[in-house]
Amino acid sequence: NMHSNRHVLALTAYCNVATMYGVSPVGLKPDFSKVTYGGGGKGPGIQSMEGITDEQRAILQNIAWETVSKYPYTGVTKAK
Repeated sequence: NMHSNRHVLALTAYCNVATMYGVSPVGLKPDFSKVTYGGGGKGPGIQSMEGITDEQRAILQNIAWETVSKYPYTGVTKAK
């Protein structure tokens, strides 16, 4: 769905995990099936976080970890 933000929201969640806990989100399998977003304003209404494939999840988790672990201000390193 071109109008979906679910991938950006998942990426944000993985970055938050990496930053707050100092661990890689790679390999986590969160259950987004009951998570919804949107519904306000002119958008498409309430959207589900369901529909992220395993392949997409792995890509997003790797992007999150690479970004957080290489950004010095997070205090997170790959050694953790």
